[in-house]
Amino acid sequence: MKLYLDTDIIYGFFKEVVKSWKEHRKIVLPSMIEFLKLKEKELTFFVSELVYFEIIKRIKFEYGLSEKEIEILIRLFERTLNIRTVPKSSWFNEMIFEDIFELIKKETFKMGLADILHAYIANQNKLTLFTGDNEALNEDAEKICEGVIDYPQLRKRFQ
Repeated sequence: MKLYLDTDIIYGFFKEVVKSWKEHRKIVLPSMIEFLKLKEKELTFFVSELVYFEIIKRIKFEYGLSEKEIEILIRLFERTLNIRTVPKSSWFNEMIFEDIFELIKKETFKMGLADILHAYIANQNKLTLFTGDNEALNEDAEKICEGVIDYPQLRKRFQ
């Protein structure tokens, strides 16, 4: 299964690593990340630059990291889960704005624009959107993306 990792689902990894650096202690990966690592043979993980934009903005604001620290953090994340980045050309173009404009004219969404973009990117790349958002937002994502799964559903699938 090919999963597109939503920002909220992976933010815990970045937060834990930075806290461990600040507290000079060993990194303890969040249980969800440990689970994903255990399932690396069955799962392939993808993110977009949009995910990184959101992570960097948030982590820099909350912890004041330097550019070098952010680069190290991103590389550590990519190595931890063997992350692949979807090509920007597959989602960042004029068409995305036309498609999303048409979509939001037809449908009502509770989710924000960034979440709509994540669902669109996952769908454009034929990936399953792996999200930690609540049920109402997952229903919104299903209006855009053919495959949406949350952590409890993924765990259940591998029992």
